[in-house]
Amino acid sequence: ANEILHTEIARREQLQEERLRQQAAVAAIGAHALRGDTLEALMAEATALVAQSLNVDLCAVLELAPARDALLLTAGFGWREGLVGHAKIGVGTSSQAGYTLLSGQPVIVEDLATESRFEPPALLREHGIVSGLTVIIGTAERPFGVLGAHAASRRTFSQEDVHLLESVAHVLFQVFAHSRALNQVRRNAYWLERLIAFGCELGQGYLFA
Repeated sequence: ANEILHTEIARREQLQEERLRQQAAVAAIGAHALRGDTLEALMAEATALVAQSLNVDLCAVLELAPARDALLLTAGFGWREGLVGHAKIGVGTSSQAGYTLLSGQPVIVEDLATESRFEPPALLREHGIVSGLTVIIGTAERPFGVLGAHAASRRTFSQEDVHLLESVAHVLFQVFAHSRALNQVRRNAYWLERLIAFGCELGQGYLFA
């Protein structure tokens, strides 16, 4: 009985340590966001912290293309050189990330080889991935993309793991939304300046005609 009790206490202590590490990771990513780090730096830091906190081999930020016909590996940790910023995967049932957008909820895979909900993408198979967890960055109605964590050995992701990934995805989406809004303001200001300049030139033309 004492051995069972000690085992249970050790398990709870381990779970508590994992939760604390995960909370620290989310706090660190939030701090980077508040510091005003560049979007690229924030995504790189986020994927590294997620990989470390969840003890996975790969982490990815997959951005939905404007035409919504593909997902681009915008940032990541653990991927082969040359893939981040260039590799693309399919949407819909042609990938785990695509299925995540399709279902509108977190997707957990324990064994990619036996997966029947979607077609395992070559990008994951080439890295020897067995298990994975993916969540939407944004909302089902307004998705930016997908945040994924993938392991080369079989494992079961807990609800705490899901919460961690969702928390990081939420921080990233807030930064993305702010960045897009700021870019739109800059574009509007640019075209307003062009319009004013054009109006002035047109007025001068009438004045000296």
